[in-house]
Amino acid sequence: MAGSGFIAELFADRRYEDNGGLTPRTHPHAVIATLEEALAQVLSVRDTGRLRSRTGRMIPLHAQTVCVHGDGEQALTLARALHRVLHPGRVAGANTRTTST
Repeated sequence: MAGSGFIAELFADRRYEDNGGLTPRTHPHAVIATLEEALAQVLSVRDTGRLRSRTGRMIPLHAQTVCVHGDGEQALTLARALHRVLHPGRVAGANTRTTST
């Protein structure tokens, strides 16, 4: 669509290859199974612009938004934990917008 911008996305619960692409779901370790590892991946990208690939290499990755797959066993728990660490002090679901009349 003309005029649309690009927003780089990080998948919190997926592993990445050395080239920055997602590990194919056919690979047995494509999905990050633990909450701690998913949080660590997101915080690493936020704080350093890098993440640990499936092979253990630290690779650059730029992201402006985070995706959590809703079909994962811990999807809601992960989303809530991400909200807590990325937005400390804010209440999840609270409308922070104000309107003037």
